[in-house]
Amino acid sequence: MPSYASIDNSYPQASSVSASDSRTQMDFNDGGQITVYYRLEEIPGSPQAQDSSFFVLASSVILAVSAIIVALIIRNPAPSLFPAYPLVEGLEMLKDDESGEKAPTLELTNGKKEMMETFNKNDLKIVNLLLERKGKSRRNALARKSGISKSSLTMALNRLEKRKIVELDRTSTTHFVKLSDYFLRL
Repeated sequence: MPSYASIDNSYPQASSVSASDSRTQMDFNDGGQITVYYRLEEIPGSPQAQDSSFFVLASSVILAVSAIIVALIIRNPAPSLFPAYPLVEGLEMLKDDESGEKAPTLELTNGKKEMMETFNKNDLKIVNLLLERKGKSRRNALARKSGISKSSLTMALNRLEKRKIVELDRTSTTHFVKLSDYFLRL
């Protein structure tokens, strides 16, 4: 056993124990089976012992810097990269903004047509109804007008929401569905 090992117990008891720099020697009177329980302590001055204190210090610094960054972000949030455009009458008349970005429109453009070619039957019904209703509708009105069952409507809306085609407002008891700015800019 190395010198940094601690002997917890042995069976039978050792008649003598001696240790040198590189090993521990135990002598037993009985020649039968011997069981020794020991544990290895940390090697004094080992690189592993020094590394662990470095990692603790490095982790503390990283944690402190992260906390400062989060606090700064919370105090001064970055402005939104995508300004919200309200869905109101006359939306299709908005011109492209100064940055050259297309303005949201309800007009059926080539981009919207290409996207709609990838929709299944229920997704297509929902988007067409939303386009007819100026880009927004209550969820229960969509269910009535489309004739889609509630479970199929839920799956279709979840699919469209994941693809960033629609946005669902679930804050009130009446859920509202609207076409997303991403889709309206296509």
